[in-house]
Amino acid sequence: MSGGDDKTARLWDAHTGKELEQFLGHITAVRAVAFSLDGKIILTGSDDKTARLWEAATGKELQQFVGHTAPIRAINFSPDGKFIVTGSDDESARVWDAQTGKQVRQLIGHTAPILQVAFLADGLYVLTGSADQTARLWKVQTGQIVREFAGHASHLMFMGFADSGHTVISGDLEAIYRWRISLDDVITFTCSQLTRDLTADERGLYGIKDSAPTCAK
Repeated sequence: MSGGDDKTARLWDAHTGKELEQFLGHITAVRAVAFSLDGKIILTGSDDKTARLWEAATGKELQQFVGHTAPIRAINFSPDGKFIVTGSDDESARVWDAQTGKQVRQLIGHTAPILQVAFLADGLYVLTGSADQTARLWKVQTGQIVREFAGHASHLMFMGFADSGHTVISGDLEAIYRWRISLDDVITFTCSQLTRDLTADERGLYGIKDSAPTCAK
């Protein structure tokens, strides 16, 4: 699968190099492409500020995702294929309902274009990597950042999860970093961003069963 400055995405036979299908509809360059887990659906992101879903076998456009105010550089599917995430030069990432095309959540906090996006295997968290030299972990249900990974010397070139989602791998132009994450880390970071304790609903989201204060101040 490839996307180009010619405004198209194209599907190729990996063995023969033969073009199998063209995906026409974007009005400027296609910057990002991704397959659904079953290989039946293709997702594209473009300089025209839209992402689009396509049927891989026919090239038929299935859905558009409109809302970003700058080119889209990064896209990905949730593990179950029900949601997609996009990252843009507008410094936001957005989670969308794949079937309806409606925006579910906007993730705001980066200070430069977002270059990488990925869902955790459980679909509950999104990881973003940015030209601001940080990666951030977000809770999809609330749109809140739950951990920031800072220390890179340049913009992120790649990132992803390892060790069943307990480790984040990220790389810049000079080095590769490994970050260990745990639920305790997430709760500690969340508390560091608040001037109050967690509410009962927030404790429920993190699986905290007691009613004792969580964020010590």
